[in-house]
Formats: sequence, structure tokens, C-alpha cells
Amino acid sequence: MMGVVEWTALATVVTLLLGIIGLVIRVTDRINTASGHADAASTRADAARALVESVDSRVAALRVDLTRLEADVVNHRVDVAREYVSKDTLANLETRIVDAINRLGDRLDKLLAPRGE
Repeated sequence: MMGVVEWTALATVVTLLLGIIGLVIRVTDRINTASGHADAASTRADAARALVESVDSRVAALRVDLTRLEADVVNHRVDVAREYVSKDTLANLETRIVDAINRLGDRLDKLLAPRGE
């Protein structure tokens, strides 16, 4: 037969075992919760990484477009400069031709004018 001391020792061991089992269950639960949080964080990090890569590729494409636009602006400036030079040159040439025609007209007027006057 078991005495009071043995029942107390058995109760202590059972209580201790239940405490250990409860502790293991709580620790396991926390580990599982932390693992779930880690998985969610990993998923968010993967999504953020994909977003950054997408933004990086868009930025690279925009840089290419910007370089192309800069070249177009430079070419346009060169074309405009050529056109303005051509217009100035044309205006000067037109003035010289008009002056030459006027002088030729004056000479013809003198040549065709009656000599008696």
C-alpha cells in the first residue's frame, strides 16, 4: 500500500510533468507563431524585392528614354541653329541682290535717259 508521502511524491511528479508539458506546448506554440510571422515577413520581403526590381527596370527604361530625348533635343537645337543661320544668310543675300538690281536699274535709267537733259 502506498503511503501519504508516496502519493505526494507521485502528485509532485505528475504536476511537474504537466508543467513541463504545458511549457513545451507554450514554447512550441510561440515557435510556430514566430515561424508564421517569419514566413509572412519573408513573403513580404519577396514582394518588396520584386517591386524594387520592377522599379529598377522601369528606372533603367526611363534613363534610356531620357538619354534618347536628350539626344533629340541636341539634334533639334543644331537643326534650329542651322535654320536661323540660313535665314540670316538668305536675308543678307536678298538685300545684296535687291541693292544690285536697284543699281542696275539706276544704270539702265541713266543709259536710257535722253542725253539732252
